[in-house]
Amino acid sequence: MLVGILAVVCVTFASRGCSSVTLSYATIGADANEAGEQQSATTSGVYELPDKFSMATFTGDDKLDELLASGGASSEKELISFLKDRVLGIDDKIDYLVSRAGCSTYQVASSDGGYLYGRNYDFLAYGDGLILTNRPNDGYPSISTVDTTFIRQGIKNAPESIIIKAALYTPLDGMNEKGLCVSILNINDSDPTNQDTDKADVICTAVVRMLLDKAATVDEAVEMLGEYNMHSMLENRVQHFLIADAEGNSVAVEWVNDDMVVVPSKVLTNFYIAEGEEVRDRHRAVAHAL
Repeated sequence: MLVGILAVVCVTFASRGCSSVTLSYATIGADANEAGEQQSATTSGVYELPDKFSMATFTGDDKLDELLASGGASSEKELISFLKDRVLGIDDKIDYLVSRAGCSTYQVASSDGGYLYGRNYDFLAYGDGLILTNRPNDGYPSISTVDTTFIRQGIKNAPESIIIKAALYTPLDGMNEKGLCVSILNINDSDPTNQDTDKADVICTAVVRMLLDKAATVDEAVEMLGEYNMHSMLENRVQHFLIADAEGNSVAVEWVNDDMVVVPSKVLTNFYIAEGEEVRDRHRAVAHAL
């Protein structure tokens, strides 16, 4: 169980400042899951925190293994279809789940010998931030942050139990009990990633859930990403990841012309950091579009 790493989840839903929450994994895994007990899916009540934050817990089968075994999802539409049938259990129309994933994230050494991992959301209007604890039957317990504004707009009048389950597959960042941290961020590019091989498919937000559930180190996370076709979560947006672990390793993972590129980095914003002529071509295209 991790005791030496702290995650600082700094969520800015407005330009007027940052509401920050410091989270430690000293006790997050101390439940029946550690004894290997299988639990039915349950959701806790939602606890209101200051500044439009709330906190909730999911315990049980989050259906990730079922999603991956079925071939995954290559689009938000496919992910929504899976969630409606296998996770949410509803027939309601769902317009969308995620709209944006901007801003900045970083890993730094702390004075106590561990590491800090932070992320901010520079959105222009207030949103509804959820700190979600997931205790899966088969996977590492984790915490993640979700902007449920988009879920609530996409699933009209949904009860809180549905919001929590949908949030499992729409985190923008998080940390698991092994100290693996991951954030997803937009790139200022409109040419989405859509790899097309015989591998199973994953959409970006489901990747955050996959890595939190199943990866303990940066190396494991990168190896896992290489086993799937990556797909952007929206047709006109591109995403990349910053992945860090309890040993201080930290990398950015990007897809340039649908090829995965891994670059050692402690910080990531909304621009490519990979090098090479192909990336320069992408930057020129972005600059021209702006």
